[in-house]
Amino acid sequence: MTLHWNTGRMYTRFGQRISAVKIGDMIWFKDHDRLIIGTVITSAPLTQELVMTLYDNNRYRLPNSRVPEVIQHFTSPSPSNALN
Repeated sequence: MTLHWNTGRMYTRFGQRISAVKIGDMIWFKDHDRLIIGTVITSAPLTQELVMTLYDNNRYRLPNSRVPEVIQHFTSPSPSNALN
């Protein structure tokens, strides 16, 4: 499952668009507007709330291995419907 959302924080004129996917016990997320890719190891289910809590509290790591293609090819959610 892949999630895409906009936090509504105005880092750019499009807000702050985030995408996340869980592969095994690893959550990968991409902040399209701040140009950050992060990882978290967890057995918890992938949710928007979990990703944002970990991201906001700096409880993630920058990737130290090859970024999976699914993350590399995330495109930014459409600005027209991105703000929640």
